[in-house]
Amino acid sequence: EYMGSNSNFPAKMTEATSPPPIDVDKLVAVVFAHGGIEKVNKKELWGKIADVLGGDKSHSQYFKQVYQQHIDALKAKLTADGKEIEIESIVDDARKGRQTIYLVKRKGLPDSENTWESTESLAKVHHLVEDYESKKKHEISSSDEEPTPKRGRKSKLNAPKEVASVLDPTASFATDTAEAIVGAGRKPNGINVMIKWKGDKDRYSWQDAKECRIHIPDMLLDFYEERVRFP
Repeated sequence: EYMGSNSNFPAKMTEATSPPPIDVDKLVAVVFAHGGIEKVNKKELWGKIADVLGGDKSHSQYFKQVYQQHIDALKAKLTADGKEIEIESIVDDARKGRQTIYLVKRKGLPDSENTWESTESLAKVHHLVEDYESKKKHEISSSDEEPTPKRGRKSKLNAPKEVASVLDPTASFATDTAEAIVGAGRKPNGINVMIKWKGDKDRYSWQDAKECRIHIPDMLLDFYEERVRFP
């Protein structure tokens, strides 16, 4: 009755408390949209995820169990030959105190399982860190030139260099409200947008442009329009 590749799901609950049928792919996507498994567990967002998928907060532990069983099955398959799960790429970075941490994508696992890792823990794949930093420097240098203002509007600065000390990798559309878009940059598989979040303190984070199209389409359009160049 449940959709997905893992058939070893928890037994069906009683009729009175039965959650809706679960599409595992959609469940994984919703976990990712809420900031990934690390943030979902830390912020206890399973109740919100259950709401999104048509359940209620009483089903939160059930959704969590289904998700974890699915991931455990993937990991078991990936490590069947006794090897560790391969790190595929570095997709983001942030500051944690005086240290730089990196968001790691692992081969064969969904983006919802991306984890923040220290430089020391990535010593075996230092070449991936070097490649990421090299691409990042190229992207920043390419965006140093300010766009031509449109119709007399004042052009905003690209912000990555200015807000490096107040990046908050835990911020997301699931738990925070965007105040403004202050910059953008290319990444290997698309575009990242720098968001300033509402609150008492300055907080910024990179968000995928595709997520911005869903949550703040008008703000994203205004940002792009201000930077359009005409011949």
